[in-house]
Amino acid sequence: MCSRYYKETGDIKDINDDARAALQRTVTRMKMDGLHCVAFAYRSVPEEHPIDCEGHFHPKIKEDDSILLAFVGLKAPCREQARKAVMNCQNAGVNIKIITKDDIHTARASAVDCGILEPNHGISTGEVIEGTEFQEYAEDERLERVENICVIARASTLDKLLIVRCLQKNGHAVAVTGESVGDAEALREANVGISLGNQGTDTARDSSDIVIIDDNFASVARVLSWGRTTYNNVQVFTQFQLTATIAALVIDIVTAISASEPVAINIVTVISAGKVPYAMLQVLWVKLMVGTLAALALTIDEPGTKLMQQPPTYQNEPFITNIMWKNILGQAPYQISVLLTIQFTGESTYQLSDKEKDTMIFNIFVLCQLFNIFNMRKYEGDLLGELRTKRLFWGIVGMIVLIQVAMVEMLKKFACTERLNWQQWKVCIGIAALSWPVSWLIKCLPVPGKPLFSCRKNQNYSYSRFGSSARL
Repeated sequence: MCSRYYKETGDIKDINDDARAALQRTVTRMKMDGLHCVAFAYRSVPEEHPIDCEGHFHPKIKEDDSILLAFVGLKAPCREQARKAVMNCQNAGVNIKIITKDDIHTARASAVDCGILEPNHGISTGEVIEGTEFQEYAEDERLERVENICVIARASTLDKLLIVRCLQKNGHAVAVTGESVGDAEALREANVGISLGNQGTDTARDSSDIVIIDDNFASVARVLSWGRTTYNNVQVFTQFQLTATIAALVIDIVTAISASEPVAINIVTVISAGKVPYAMLQVLWVKLMVGTLAALALTIDEPGTKLMQQPPTYQNEPFITNIMWKNILGQAPYQISVLLTIQFTGESTYQLSDKEKDTMIFNIFVLCQLFNIFNMRKYEGDLLGELRTKRLFWGIVGMIVLIQVAMVEMLKKFACTERLNWQQWKVCIGIAALSWPVSWLIKCLPVPGKPLFSCRKNQNYSYSRFGSSARL
């Protein structure tokens, strides 16, 4: 296109082979610095050359024999919040890959600028390749090399679709961001399709699972953080519910088998059967406390930093983890042993009337669940310091305490309870509070690395920060 160029001195020189190679090296250096290179050139045009009404030359001027003026490098620096989002995703075990239409040198520089690629890594290490090279790999070679690839330059829509399928075949969960019509198929194939709200096309948005309204990569990190928080909250509440349910069912079965007549007012019957005709208020209160108020208290927290520092969860990993089973099978037996002791020895050993015994069982069960809420919560720092700032949490706890006191002391006619003296209240609170040291002892117990109930066979559960199962 250009046959001559200006030197720094202002002289015009012909572009021979040596000069063309020198100019190409200049362009390459600019691209390696992450600059998008724009060339400016001109050529002389006769004054009488006709121009149409739109300002265009007619006939069109030939593009050859132009004189190169200069190269201008344009840089789109990585925003600090995007760089921080990349670091947060990497700390969370997410491996980020760039698939772009940019030149291979520009794409590598952008990856280094964002923190996706180490400065001393690149083309020579096989982490940066072009789309045509990726397509030329055999199937087995592609599946092997895809783990090491961080950047695919000069990529087509086919390359994005191929890398999604390869990662999924290797057992990874894949999230894809896209905006164009060509990205639609990759967005549909991925486990999670993320499209851009402002720049994205309607086809891309319709094919995606999540739409990022502000077109900011930092929002992707927030999506990951909220997703992990929601999953963790569901696990915590499930653990809480199973602990209460297992304790209630075991006591109900044991009590029903040992009784020669239907069991009297009993919190166990309230939980398991849910239909005691003369203690319906107890039924409603336990269901409200265990099913609603406890759920609010356990799930009101916003995303924290600890969850983003944990390894990702495998797709087929059991929902109830070994740690959850350890906590469930540690707390439930404690509650079972305490409540059965009062059920069978309360009248003879502690001189309790039948109604006082049933009221204490009801009271201890509810208080145990209340103290267990504190055991289930995850704390980022100092326990008391963090809880001091959780006004909604303390409001829920205060509501549970007030309603429970009212159920025992004021609504005994409607709730079929008996008023307890201070000594009995101290026993109830003391027994429930012992769940704290019990929980601490349970957490000190080791757990096996392999899940007790898993549908994955021959799976290596080791974790490497930059070689995990989640890909973005």
